[in-house]
Formats: sequence, C-alpha cells, structure tokens
Amino acid sequence: MSIRTLSTDVVVAGAGLAGITAALEAARSGVDVVVLSLAPVGFGSNSALSNGVFAGPTSTYTIEAYIADTLKAGGFLNDEGYLRRVASKALTAVEWLRSLGVNIVEESDHYRVSPDRKTQPPGSYLMSVLRKRLTAYPRIRVFERTLVKKVLLDGETSGSVCGVVAFNRSGDVLNISASSVILATGGGAALYKRSDNHKAIVGYGYALAAALGLVLYDMELVQFYPIALAEPGLPALMLAPPHPPGTMLRNSKGVDLIEKYGLEQLNKAVRFQRDRLSLIIVEETSKNGGVYIDYTGVPSSFWEIPPLCRLARIRHDFRRTPARILPVAHFFMGGVKVDEQGMTAIPGLFACGELVWGLHGANRRGGNALTECVLSGMWAGRGAARWAVSSGTSKISSEKMCRASICRNGGIPATEDKLTRIKREIRNIAWDYAGICRSEDLLLRGKNKLLELFDYISRVEVNDSENFFLLEDLKASVITLSAVIEGSLIRRENIGSFRRADIENPPLSRSEFHSRLVYEPSNESLFSRSGR
Repeated sequence: MSIRTLSTDVVVAGAGLAGITAALEAARSGVDVVVLSLAPVGFGSNSALSNGVFAGPTSTYTIEAYIADTLKAGGFLNDEGYLRRVASKALTAVEWLRSLGVNIVEESDHYRVSPDRKTQPPGSYLMSVLRKRLTAYPRIRVFERTLVKKVLLDGETSGSVCGVVAFNRSGDVLNISASSVILATGGGAALYKRSDNHKAIVGYGYALAAALGLVLYDMELVQFYPIALAEPGLPALMLAPPHPPGTMLRNSKGVDLIEKYGLEQLNKAVRFQRDRLSLIIVEETSKNGGVYIDYTGVPSSFWEIPPLCRLARIRHDFRRTPARILPVAHFFMGGVKVDEQGMTAIPGLFACGELVWGLHGANRRGGNALTECVLSGMWAGRGAARWAVSSGTSKISSEKMCRASICRNGGIPATEDKLTRIKREIRNIAWDYAGICRSEDLLLRGKNKLLELFDYISRVEVNDSENFFLLEDLKASVITLSAVIEGSLIRRENIGSFRRADIENPPLSRSEFHSRLVYEPSNESLFSRSGR
C-alpha cells in the first residue's frame, strides 16, 4: 500500500459511455485528464449491457415529434429547455460516435448500433470501440479498480473543486489535484434485489453529490423495465426489443395482456409505456400467479437474427416453452441539476449521464439514456476543460490530503460475510419497501430499517481493501435508497413510474411538482425536504 500525489486538469469519475465521452472531449480540448473507474473501462457500466438504441429525430421523425413523445412519456415533468437542447443536438451524438468508428444505422424514430457480428451484444460492441479510443489517447491516464472516496473543495465547507481522494483495490491512496471533476458514475438501480444494472451501479455519484450539499431532484422516480426473466435458476436478464412478430405476453391463464389492457403494440409499450406495463405485470402476477413471455409463435427465421439469436446461451427452450417474467429496476430519472456546460452548483464540479436530472421526467422513453450519455458527456467534457484552463492549476492543500490507509480501527469489527448480508438486506429493503408500488407505511418501515443500517455501517471497522470497497458500496446504497424513500414520502400523486397504493387519485398525465432533498443526516432522517 502506498500514498500517491498526482496532478491533472480534469478528473473523470466513471468510465461508461458518458464518462468516456467526457474524457475524450476534455482531452481533445487540450487538457490533461485522469479517468478513475471501479471496473474495467467501459465494461463496469450499463452502457455495455444496453441494446444500443439512441432515441432522437431522424429524417422521418421531426424534432417536435421527438419532444412531444418524450414529454408525454415523462408526464411533462421533464426540463423542457434541456430536452429541446438534446433534441436539437441528437444527430451530433450519432455523428460523433460514427467518427470514432461505431457503426450506427438510422431507423424510423431512433438510431441503432449495428455490431460487426450479429451475435455480439450491441452494448459490448459499442464500449469495445470506445475503450480502444480512450486508452490510446495520449493525454488521458486511466486508473481501473479505483474508487473516488471524496471530492475536495478549496474552502472548508464550500468553494471550488480542487481535486479528489481515491483508493484502489491494492489499498493505495491517490490524492489527485484537479481544477475540474466530472461525475459520470451512473445511476443506482443495482441496489434493488431485481435489477438489470451492472452490480457496481449503486448510487456512488448521488452519495458524492449529496455529501457536497448539492440538491437531489426527484429521486423517487425510478423506472422498472417490464420484461426480464424470472424463471428459477436463470439470470434476471432484460429481454430487449424489438420483439419479433408472434411474440405474446400472457398471464398464467393464457390471456394476451396487450389486448386485455388495450396497449397499442408490445414494442411500443416497452419503449414508451414502461411504467404502465411494469405495473400491469406486477398486478397480474399477484392476481393470477405469473406473467410469461411467449415466443412459441415466432417464425423460425427470426431465431437466426438479433435479438432472439442471443437467447441461445440461456438454458431455457424459448422456442417451445414460455418463460416467466417480472420487472427489474432499470433507471433513475432523478439526480443533480447542471447548466448548459454540464456544471453543477459547485464551481468546477460537473456531471453527466444518468446522474443528471431533467431530461426524462417521470418515465424515461426507450433510447434516451444513451443519447443523453453522449451529449451530456460532450458538454461536461468541454465545459470541464474550459473551466480548468480559465481557473488555472489547482492543488490540494496539505491539510486536505489523505494520509491514512484504507484500514479503520476502533470501530465495530465486520467480516466480509457480515457486510455481504447487509448488502442483501439493503437490496431486499429497496425491492420490498420502495419498489414498483409503494405506500406510506411501507416507506416508513423501510426508512427506519435504513437508519439502523446507516448507524451500524458508520461505525464499522475494516482492515483490507475488499471489505473497504464493500463498505463504500453499502454507504452509497443506503444514502441513495434513503433519498428514494424520502422523495417517495413527499410525492403525493401517481405519475409515470411512481405509484403509491395509498393515494386514491388516478395517475396524472402531467405534473409540475419536483421533490428536492439535501443530505443532512440525523437520528430521524438522512435528508431534509428543503433545497433550492
């Protein structure tokens, strides 16, 4: 174990699509960049697991139509100014990726990544190309298996960014001076028991932002993807569109649910009505014992092409036997607010990707996540570079440098088994008390359980790097889930992905209410319901 001191212009925390984009754009702007990634670059992110779809205006789909569809899907809770900016620049994101060698084809109302090999997952292909570009760029240094512990400011409790403190899996401490820091850490859906996210996506960025006093907006708005495997012994794999002709969604009695509930078409429901479809599947499962995806009527030719050809590696005979499904936690619509440069309310602190609030409203339409990753990454990267140049070199003062190791003595000893059990408990709390349909009683019970866990993990002692990383995972999960629960207690309406069983009003088609939370831990709550 060692303590290292580094200096750069821009630090990027996270190396998914948004983080890589931000790093490349910052470096192209003429500054030095350090990228810190918990996992191998590009493959510790949801981008690598994605279906490779980029929503946006096309030659046959106008900007105004794209905006209207996104507003409708989001219950008009979207930041319309931000949405219009994304709409006007969506093609820029596609052309930027093409310039890096990514093959993307235009379809009716979106763009789709087209891998060289049909069996290669689109997200894996996309991130492979970007990883090569990032690691080959001369002004970018990459540190994998590295966690940002704290973002440092040049004042005691406020001021501009001056760097970060990070730890790697070998136990080394990295004190990195930087004028700009970009948070590109993704969302937090992996803190749920059923999730299609990469296991590391538990809310690190929300926890870092909250610790700095930033307001978290609309954290209760969590999207659940409706169709994921729920067969015993099989992974909770998201079954992504396009679902070919002959695909049916049936309850345990064989009833066609698309027809029963008057949905226009399965693929459209998956892209634009994920909130409603998820609730239908949960309610049908509760009433009738299960919901199944039925591919038995799909023509044989479709089994040779994506997406069905990728099911060959799953131990289930999809051609002959319907498979049980349930929704999975998928995406966080809430987050931090940024300006047109991607900067937060803290000078020198930028954010991009899923961490950013505003585009999606109460329910994200399919394809907008990747579009936002590229555009917000471009804006944050360029903005961070400009800030670094204009503000000059930053240096962490000696009193702010971390000189301690990962070891923490004097607290409660905790084994890896104990911390792993706590992780499972947090995921169960998320699913059982802050899941698809919530209530005040469930939320308050979940909140109390989290407060007990927060008190415990705040006093835990660790003596090795693996347990240190696991403990940081738990802290981020508890803080993020607490924000979800607190926001859920505030919102007294049903809209988009948000459902409260104890609120009798029918779901709204539009709303103007935004929850705002500030991290102020106490014995009664981790967040206050205030904030600008």
